[in-house]
Amino acid sequence: MILQIKHTIADGEFRENITKSGSSRRRCPLNDELLALPMQVRLKQESQKRLRASAYHDERFIFTRGDGEPYNLNFLTTTFPDMVAEAEFPRMTFHSLRKFACSALMNDNVSSAEVAKYVGHSNVTVFYNHYAFLDMGHKLELTEKITKNLGIPLGTGNLKLPA
Repeated sequence: MILQIKHTIADGEFRENITKSGSSRRRCPLNDELLALPMQVRLKQESQKRLRASAYHDERFIFTRGDGEPYNLNFLTTTFPDMVAEAEFPRMTFHSLRKFACSALMNDNVSSAEVAKYVGHSNVTVFYNHYAFLDMGHKLELTEKITKNLGIPLGTGNLKLPA
């Protein structure tokens, strides 16, 4: 299954068949695990559609209110902090979740170019400056590589500075 990004919300309004940039219009494969949730939602929508008949608004969106109407454009922004608190996660915004996902991919040795393209950035430098953060484990690995390149044996704790 392929998820296609074809629409956007800009300046508080939904824009059909328009994205922020050419690179924002993309296709993302969904594996079985990621496909399960929207498929469950779709089955529930079909049930609601049968129950509500003409009162159901079928806009062909996956995530909607019970009557099929799309959520208010600010719904996610306003409810996300409550969802985060309820899950007992550290305080974060919806956008910081995207940053976390990008950084997690890079810390798992996925190239910045691949991650940037996957999330729709056409400029890898801009992506890297805003989204890519090394976790402490990777920073330690880099520190050990620098130490090794300086010829200092690891695990000795002995650094002798030149006199």
